[in-house]
Order: sequence, then structure tokens, then C-alpha cells
Amino acid sequence: MNVLGPKILGMATDVIFTGVIGKSLPSGAIKGAGRSRRCALRAMTSIADMVERLNVIPGLGIDFTLLGQLLLLALGLYLVASLFLWLQGYLLNGAVQRSIYTAAQPGRGEDQQAAAQLLRQADPRRAPEPGDQ
Repeated sequence: MNVLGPKILGMATDVIFTGVIGKSLPSGAIKGAGRSRRCALRAMTSIADMVERLNVIPGLGIDFTLLGQLLLLALGLYLVASLFLWLQGYLLNGAVQRSIYTAAQPGRGEDQQAAAQLLRQADPRRAPEPGDQ
């Protein structure tokens, strides 16, 4: 999910960029027409090469349908990722609490004092036991 989310957002950025470039070109322009005149200006060469590599339709602006689909897909992906992160934190918190509770149970033999000390360090609001200093 750490790779897929930015990839989808990059695709959405490409849709916006190609729409802006396509809108700035005249609607009758052909994608390869700039290549034949590219000796005229060096700047035109780079623009013509860029237009040839992109999925630009001259005269057409941003495809809002595709953009909306990509953004909804990214939103759904991030929502699922946040749900999994919440679930991971919930499960980890439960496991830590169970292990501390089990370690602090009376009658655990020689581990009892170490567990009680660990529990006191974990919860500073707990009143100190007699003999603690």
C-alpha cells in the first residue's frame, strides 16, 4: 500500500498534466506535426517530444471522469490502509496489556518482584508499595 497509493496519485497527476497540455494545443493539431518542424526551435523539440510520449489529445482538457475514478481509488486504498493500521495497534495494545498482566500475577515465583517493579514503572500513578524507594 505504500507503493500503490503514490502510484495512483501520480497517475492522477498525469491526467491533470496531459489535460492542461492538451487544452493549450489547438484542436486540429496532430501529435507528430511538431516533429517535422523541430529544427526551427530547440524548445519546440522538447515540447514535441513530450507531446508524442504522453497520451495528449489536442484541444481536449482534463478528463474529470478518469480523474475522479483515480482519486476515489486512492481514497479507498488509504481508508483500507488506515483501518489495517488501527487494527494492528488494537491487537498490539491487547497483547502488551495481557503480557504485563500475566507477568504481574501473584504466585509466579521468583519473577513476582521483577513483574511488580515493571508494573510500577509502567504505571506511575500507582501508589508505591511499602519498602519501595
